Amino acid sequence: MAGEHSSSQGDGHDGRPAPVDEEQGWELYARATSGDDPDGAAARAWAGWRRLSPDHEAIARRIESVWSDADALAVEVAGRPAAMRTPGRPRPQRRRSALKALAASVLMAAVIGYGALATRGHWQGAILNLTHDVATGVGERRELLLADGSRMVLDAASAVDLAMAGDRRDVILARGRLLVEVARDPDRPFTVTAGTVRALVLGTGFTVERRPSGTVSVAVLHGRVQVAVPHEPRQDPGRYQLGPGDRLTFGHGEVALDRIDPDRIAAWTRGVLLIDGRRLEDAVAMIDAHRGGASFIPDPDLAAMRVSASLNLDGGGDAALDRLAAALGLAVHRLPGGPVVITRR
Repeated sequence: MAGEHSSSQGDGHDGRPAPVDEEQGWELYARATSGDDPDGAAARAWAGWRRLSPDHEAIARRIESVWSDADALAVEVAGRPAAMRTPGRPRPQRRRSALKALAASVLMAAVIGYGALATRGHWQGAILNLTHDVATGVGERRELLLADGSRMVLDAASAVDLAMAGDRRDVILARGRLLVEVARDPDRPFTVTAGTVRALVLGTGFTVERRPSGTVSVAVLHGRVQVAVPHEPRQDPGRYQLGPGDRLTFGHGEVALDRIDPDRIAAWTRGVLLIDGRRLEDAVAMIDAHRGGASFIPDPDLAAMRVSASLNLDGGGDAALDRLAAALGLAVHRLPGGPVVITRR
């Protein structure tokens, strides 16, 4: 009969089955394993959801695989290494249930958005932005004309403090990335400080990036930049003279110098995200600056994997993340409210 639907999950407007709501699966799973289900209603709802179709069951298995080791998660949250357990000695059932309930409560926090592990950095960043002179939000780029005539572009999720009065032309990059076209003034050098790295110029174009991991990079479009890195092994600061196409990266106590096409240095100002040999966690953090949520990679080996890509941001950060994950053969598990969990397939 016309208008009837044979699928228990509903059909799309074109007659095909509607796509599975994975976020609903995460929420049902979190409630079913929260330890607060006295009448078993949440557990029955979860079991019923996964029986709706083979697609539901496949997603349910993926959800369970991400959070399969509930005991280990609970121990990590409590700050106690799993290695402290006595080999071969089973935990009492009461303690195991309590640990699983704690793990489930952490998952529930991620689902409903309160202090979640995957969103903690975003909340901290939002609070920090309130204390800086200029800050950009998720997916926002802003161009500024400074008091000295210099032009500055801030990337998404970036923040700076400015001191442009008198003989000072100082910018402190608290987080994110900026590009500066410096108005030449021989009497007032222009400086950008990011962590322990300090770049000094008279008149040039360059970018400075401060990554969530603490690594800082400086790259020159044109002109020359002097970079001081105070925390090198020797007592005096290391000073480097960079010209067009030069890039200095400082992280984990080490300085790396390489070359990059000047046209690629500022690609992000044109909506193109270039990822060149970065750790996956850093690459995903770059994409998260253009999304409405944070990403969590529970596998440390996966987080440390080096990746390279060129992503167009016209379709938004979520689309860029999906393209990167598809190219690497990874799975993106979306939680309600924006956070995602990234795993191997």
